[in-house]
Amino acid sequence: MDTSDWTTEQVLEFAKRDATQQGHRLQTEYTFTENALGFYHAVAWSKDRWIFCIFAIQILTLVAVVCARRAEVQLQALLFLIVVAFAGGASILNAWAHTNWELFSSQDYFDRRGTFMSVIWTAPFILILLIQLIFMVKLTADLAVKAGRLKVRANIRKNQKQKNASVGGGEGESSAGEDKTKKTSRRKKKKEQ
Repeated sequence: MDTSDWTTEQVLEFAKRDATQQGHRLQTEYTFTENALGFYHAVAWSKDRWIFCIFAIQILTLVAVVCARRAEVQLQALLFLIVVAFAGGASILNAWAHTNWELFSSQDYFDRRGTFMSVIWTAPFILILLIQLIFMVKLTADLAVKAGRLKVRANIRKNQKQKNASVGGGEGESSAGEDKTKKTSRRKKKKEQ
């Protein structure tokens, strides 16, 4: 194939098509494990220690979420918004890192699609958000059960007060009302003595 008379657009189109075909081949030929191992070996773990700082931030965030699982709803909501900001700011962070990677990294991991940032930064924060969401649903369910119990107790007390008010010697007198009346009259007698 003679490429000497190709225009720049034709060369770019050919390169784009070739990259797409190679990407498709990588997705279909290799298993997830093979792709994950390839990703692992592509990262210079010993040179780029800053990646471990990212992991430390994620672990501290997870610990904060787990510790705050029984805290006030306002604290949980604040934590939730902070983690959403971390995950949502990945594209901004990726763009900055792509232009300034020489300052902190041995190679440019930050492509336009943000694959590296998605795997290293965003995916763990999304998992943390999922864990926090589970904690919040459990807290909400517990509060709903508590509210239901309080409502049942309030209804029981209301019914007892109505029964006690209606006790007056008629046929509607209940044994609980009789017991309370007897106790009250005994107390009065003791006070008089």
